[in-house]
Amino acid sequence: MIKQALLIAALLAVMLPPAPARSAPVAETLNLDASDAPRQVWHATLHVPLTAGGDVALVFPKWKPGNHAPTGQVNNLGMLRATAGGAAVPWTRDPNDLYTFHFAVPSGATELDLAYDVYEGTAAGGDMSAAM
Repeated sequence: MIKQALLIAALLAVMLPPAPARSAPVAETLNLDASDAPRQVWHATLHVPLTAGGDVALVFPKWKPGNHAPTGQVNNLGMLRATAGGAAVPWTRDPNDLYTFHFAVPSGATELDLAYDVYEGTAAGGDMSAAM
């Protein structure tokens, strides 16, 4: 299950739209805190460099490698917080695709920071979504 949580976090980072060319390469930074792994909860932060503010759409991976159906477990994503320059950034889910998240980033912002949790588990091991 840890591998699945890491895969979800990595795929979220990979699914970001590419940034326009810059003089120096800039990459997203993903940090994963597995201190709650015994409870099947993984905390992640994702730093996304931006070239401009406005509506920034990020897509949770719907199709996972080796699966023959859209099995991305967006329902395991919880506690999503977004900030830009230390200020909270409002977000909404796309009304047509629940895997897409829209962030209203203020103009002039150069980065978007996300903090979120990934909940894992089964009915026998304690399904976290039932407690949310």
